[in-house]
Amino acid sequence: MDPNGTGQLYLLRDRRHRYWASGVWTGEMFTAIPEMKLNHLFDFSHVSNVNVNEFSYRVLNTSETDNLMLDFTGEMKRQKWDDEAKEMLQFCSLPWDPCDVDCRCGPFGSCNNFTSPPCHCLQGFNPRSPNEWALGDYTGGCVPRTPLRCGERDGFLELPNTQLPASPVRMSTIGGREECRIACLRNCSCTAYAFHSNCSIWQGDLVNLKYLGSSNGAESGAIYVRVDASELADNDHKNRKKTATIVVGALSGVAAIAVVVLLLALRYRKGATIAQSMIFSVSLSPIEEKKVDKWVSPNGRFKL
Repeated sequence: MDPNGTGQLYLLRDRRHRYWASGVWTGEMFTAIPEMKLNHLFDFSHVSNVNVNEFSYRVLNTSETDNLMLDFTGEMKRQKWDDEAKEMLQFCSLPWDPCDVDCRCGPFGSCNNFTSPPCHCLQGFNPRSPNEWALGDYTGGCVPRTPLRCGERDGFLELPNTQLPASPVRMSTIGGREECRIACLRNCSCTAYAFHSNCSIWQGDLVNLKYLGSSNGAESGAIYVRVDASELADNDHKNRKKTATIVVGALSGVAAIAVVVLLLALRYRKGATIAQSMIFSVSLSPIEEKKVDKWVSPNGRFKL
């Protein structure tokens, strides 16, 4: 609980860095957890005075086994025992957005709550600990696949629609994106830069990179991360290969359609030729012609 008496429940990293707040207590719920108002499973209690500041809950159905736990990812999860599955099943977790957990994906890891799993290494980076990564612990982050060589051989990977990391160094004297790029390139400790009305650079590990989709919030934009130029060349090659594959696929589709149309045309012509060859004439005597005229209408159809 907030020791300053605001009536909020905080989740902290290293007992210092707050990365989630419950909102203030209204007497029946925390404002950031409106679902508590519909609660019929727990009896909540919040006590705040000069001697104590605590929040507690009691399970109403004593026959149920229910708990709240804070796991290694930094998420607080509610679990309930399921008799059929014979295990604890998760019902909900806080924060709602796993990418709001501080350093969830570690250094040079990007979090995307539209994907599962939410964490992935930036292009040109690999997991620092593949084993932990495979187990779902991404806090170790990622390391460069190719060591950086400070100088002109370094390039910058563009990450659009990204929540910018905290604590940048503001370069107020720089007035353009290209100048900002050069300033970062010439500073060997600079790991990323961004230009949104002013130049910002970051030094050291990049943490809390979060993909925001099509969001255009004040804290989102494009950030350019320093990587070895060879990684960018590999990316260009992959993009060209992907484009070539798409073009070949499209041409193959057009060719297939053309073949089908040609076969149908040939089949139609063949059918027309057969029908034409089946037309024949019969010589009738004058009497027989009159008999036929009796049964044939002017439009050439038989009549009764």
